[in-house]
Amino acid sequence: MVRIIHGITIVFDWITAPFSHMHPMVGLCVFSCIAGYLLMKLFYASMNKVASEKAKNRIKAHLLEMVLYRHNMRISLQSLGKIVWANCVYVCTTLVPLAVVLVPCVLIMGQLSLRFGVRPLNQGEETVLKVRTEDTVPLHGVTLELSDGLQCVTPLLRIADNNEINVRIRADKQGRQSAIVKNGDGTNCQIDIYVETAELKISPCRYKNHINAIISPGYEPIKKSVPLQSITVSYPEQKYGLFGFQANWLGVFCCVSILAGISLKMIGL
Repeated sequence: MVRIIHGITIVFDWITAPFSHMHPMVGLCVFSCIAGYLLMKLFYASMNKVASEKAKNRIKAHLLEMVLYRHNMRISLQSLGKIVWANCVYVCTTLVPLAVVLVPCVLIMGQLSLRFGVRPLNQGEETVLKVRTEDTVPLHGVTLELSDGLQCVTPLLRIADNNEINVRIRADKQGRQSAIVKNGDGTNCQIDIYVETAELKISPCRYKNHINAIISPGYEPIKKSVPLQSITVSYPEQKYGLFGFQANWLGVFCCVSILAGISLKMIGL
């Protein structure tokens, strides 16, 4: 699984290279259009076209029946019930295509979130670092080592009920900084913290669980020998202008990919 995620990340690195010096909105819109087209093609390719066409034709037929017998309440209500049933059948024909599309959609969204989801910290800006440990780890033995460009603003807040440690840190220097979580058993785990950099990939989370690692593919999963579940840095969300509103990357992706898919289908592609 790790190799697959790493391979997908390399492919996206190669694809995103031409947009590295452009505004992030350009790359996000281009990828959203491509994703919308490919996902639409995959959706229709995996659909049972015969069953879906039958269901749509039944809906049309019963709609015409309602129009022709609009003065007959009994027939109109029967037609309405048949329309509802035919619509349910049509929805069922889309369940398999939706399941097929879900897998590449999750992989694409994980990669887009890595590149367009958050922005680096500004110099002097504060953030919260959150560490979740395994149940058996004594929290008093967990310590934090920061690089020279970072400084703890508060002491480590240990929450035993949640196996969680929170600490507020401040970014004092520009560049790629790091935070190392050290456990009492001698194991440790590192996460990078970006301050006013032109870094294209910023992952706010590092997980042990491989499923979560797919959603946040910026790091290799935490090793099994390290008794940590996750390390999270609260980066500010990257905002994009969309139709006069401020939206995050997911809002832009959904709007642009859906519009692109519908537009390309209308022109016959």
